[in-house]
Amino acid sequence: MEAQAAQDGVLLRRAELYANALLGITLLFMLVGLVDWINTRAVLGEAMGLLMLVSTLGYRLLIGRVALRPLTLGFLLLQTVAVCGAVHNAGGFLSNLTALYVAMLLGVGFVLGQPRWNIAATLITALGAVTLAVLEMADVLPDTKPGAILLSTSVGFQIFSLTSLVLLILGVGWLVTVIMGSIQQREQELEQSRSAIDQRRREAQNLTSQLEQAYTDVQIKEDLLRQTVDALTVTSLPLRDGVLALPLIGVFDDIRAAEIQERVLEDVRRLQAHTVIIDLTGIGEANAALLWMLGRLINGTRLLGGEVILAGLQPAVARSLVKLRFDRSRVRSVPTLAQAIDLV
Repeated sequence: MEAQAAQDGVLLRRAELYANALLGITLLFMLVGLVDWINTRAVLGEAMGLLMLVSTLGYRLLIGRVALRPLTLGFLLLQTVAVCGAVHNAGGFLSNLTALYVAMLLGVGFVLGQPRWNIAATLITALGAVTLAVLEMADVLPDTKPGAILLSTSVGFQIFSLTSLVLLILGVGWLVTVIMGSIQQREQELEQSRSAIDQRRREAQNLTSQLEQAYTDVQIKEDLLRQTVDALTVTSLPLRDGVLALPLIGVFDDIRAAEIQERVLEDVRRLQAHTVIIDLTGIGEANAALLWMLGRLINGTRLLGGEVILAGLQPAVARSLVKLRFDRSRVRSVPTLAQAIDLV
């Protein structure tokens, strides 16, 4: 549906361009007819020019309102009558008609696009030319202007000229059909490529949306898990009056470390604790967030009037504290939690 709508839009724009170009050509055609009328008082050229002008304006107004291809073929028929009637009667059908027929078929083929429609346009033009020429040669059409040189030649030459003109029309029609068929095929390939690209883009957008939703779900679950772990594992436990125990396990980042520090110092203040035992038995490795939290807890507890005892300090954590030149004079350290409890 989208491809057909895009193709219809292209044909409409072509038809509008064709009609606009013909309006300019028709005005020139009428100017020539006016000169003929001034010089010879022949009105056929001007009448045919007026017919082309009216039909071109009607064609331009009907674009987009009725079926485009049948409208264009009907318009071509009026053009054929106008051009053939004027030029044939004005003095012959070889010199001027050659360029006019080529221009008509090229313009119509540009609009029709599909081969079968271009073949129909070619046949209409050829039949119109033959019909009007035969009528002129048979003296059915009245002469309104002297000087029809071709009519003064032999019948054999007239037939040869008419045959040549028909072959020219058929050749141009075939060429237009081939060219427009190739253009249409290329346009279809480009449209298919565009549709495929649009499909890939939609698929990529859907995949991106799914990934974003999955990432959001993971973030929500991670936050819930963090809150659950913090609630279960990072809680200061009152052992006796003035003594809090803080067992630490798991991995610490800046957010978790800051939350623990704030919560423990608030418990120290609220419970007026004089001792905080930090149990590091479950911590095998120390990262920057954990070391930063330990330093802040020790300093904060001291400022609140208490002290910190480190219990279960693992070798890797101890090495990290040594590298940071940790001041051991500010805190006591014992091997186990039980020994820390015995000290208070």
